[in-house]
Amino acid sequence: MDALAALEAKVDSLGLTPPQEDKDSVDRAFDFVVSRATGTASNAQPHDSNSNDPSLHDSNSNNSRDEVLTTRVSYDFEDPLELAQLLHENVRFHKWQSDISYKLAKAKPTQFNPYKLCLTACNGSGKDAFVIAPFVVWFLLTRIDALAVVTSSSGVQLTAQTETYIARMCNSFNAKVGRRVFKVIKRHIICLDTGSECRLFATDEPGKAEGYHPLVPGGEMAIISNEAKSIEEAIFEALSRCTGFNYWLEVSTPGEPIGHFYLSNVKAQELGYDHQRITSYDCPHKDPLEIERDRVRYGERSPLFRSKHLALFTQVDGQFVIGLDQANRCRERCKTHIGPNWKKRVGIDVALSNGGDETNVYITTGNKLVNKLTLHTDNISQMAVDIDAFLTTEGIPKDSDLIFIDDGGVGRALWPLLQERGWTGVQRILNQFPAFNKTEFANRGTEMWFNLARLIEEGLVLLPDDGEFTTQLTSRKYRRSIANGKIILESKREMKAEGQKSPDRVDAFVLSLHGLTVEDFNEELRKGNTSEVKRATQAARSLTAEELIEKPFFVSQRRRKAQLVGEAVETQEPTQKVTFASILGNITNYARRN
Repeated sequence: MDALAALEAKVDSLGLTPPQEDKDSVDRAFDFVVSRATGTASNAQPHDSNSNDPSLHDSNSNNSRDEVLTTRVSYDFEDPLELAQLLHENVRFHKWQSDISYKLAKAKPTQFNPYKLCLTACNGSGKDAFVIAPFVVWFLLTRIDALAVVTSSSGVQLTAQTETYIARMCNSFNAKVGRRVFKVIKRHIICLDTGSECRLFATDEPGKAEGYHPLVPGGEMAIISNEAKSIEEAIFEALSRCTGFNYWLEVSTPGEPIGHFYLSNVKAQELGYDHQRITSYDCPHKDPLEIERDRVRYGERSPLFRSKHLALFTQVDGQFVIGLDQANRCRERCKTHIGPNWKKRVGIDVALSNGGDETNVYITTGNKLVNKLTLHTDNISQMAVDIDAFLTTEGIPKDSDLIFIDDGGVGRALWPLLQERGWTGVQRILNQFPAFNKTEFANRGTEMWFNLARLIEEGLVLLPDDGEFTTQLTSRKYRRSIANGKIILESKREMKAEGQKSPDRVDAFVLSLHGLTVEDFNEELRKGNTSEVKRATQAARSLTAEELIEKPFFVSQRRRKAQLVGEAVETQEPTQKVTFASILGNITNYARRN
């Protein structure tokens, strides 16, 4: 009997015949898979009458295992994706998610030879919703008396994402079968049919990670570390003492090139890991144009782009925003005054001092500094007089809204004095203002410095021929904030502690360019006939055709009997609902190919 006839005979033997056109084909496909469960799960008595409770968590956590079936019943879902597709019928999984799902099911690990996965994924890839959650729910349904332990260093991450996605899948399964198969308690989920459990915790105390072992002798156990880059080494050491696990998953976005998760990546083969790196180009739901904008905005060599889109570990702490070699290359490349007819822009950085720190007023037109005023004074009233006279001499309109003043410290006191002298359009900019890109930068000051760094990297700015300016430009460091993981500049207090001067001249130059981007200068170049036009119109690296087109949907070889098209509800694109005929067609097509 050939493969096609064998499969068709299998479908017929299960009594699964094509329904009427108005019949819900997805429900029939789901019944088909559930009918393959060991025992007769669909005939088991309901565990309670509240199977449609919309809440994620069960209010009663006492005696949580009392409701587990005496005779365990397991399900025969071939891999996590098969289960997820049946629960999320209108969504579509990406190739890399299908690949990982297939590997997790194919592994057949034991406690003596566990399957170890190290997954490094770009931001927004869907790893919580479409890798971790489907695996955990599949693991609980297909194993008897198994234990899944999920941990993260962040309680917010665990509650808002990981636990929520797992709980939603469990409740969707309850609704699908019309009874409570899963009992969902905060940080604790029990499959009442199989007796398997999921325990979740977030902690920086190693003692709380110890003491997990299989629920029964010889039982299976999975340990999943989410956002593993932030988990302390002591936690991993404690988890490694939890003997009996046969699955070990480390999943995270990349971070600094240090710590346990970084070593798991760079020494994956040596340490026995299956290593997977997922970039934004592997995720069809991510907008290629937005990826390209980020490449232009931050630079393809920047830590931000490499971490966010290429899933690469990058060094941030203690790095300089702008290196001396970058500044020198920019001077060599940029010889053209871009935007000579633009309106004059003014940046004012204020400091009260008779020596040392300076008050600087920089006037730029396009990409060029056209004049400047440097003051050493501790008399703020006289400072207002001098700035008023300078701006008037330079022909700056008093109602111009292109005058930007540092609104911190002394600058806040200078602003009303300029207002009294008729400068009504002055814009106050506080370094601590929220950044326009709140995801990457801790504040506006950091964002403005990185914007200048991008202009320099692309060779789009005429840097002042000033040795002190260059020293200040190439001395500013940045780091990653411990509080929120965002990029933040080294403070001026920290700079002075290291013997560095306050970067007053560069701050004034940065303020004068506030709001301008690489795109603005490139657009101006395209209008002219300069030597930079060709460079401006050719990206440093263009997206390939393969990167721009959507990756074809991949179907693993063990998931043919009830194939649906599916993928992430919140982050990935919906597709048309699949009919029963198309499901059977997938089976037929696969059999013919094989």
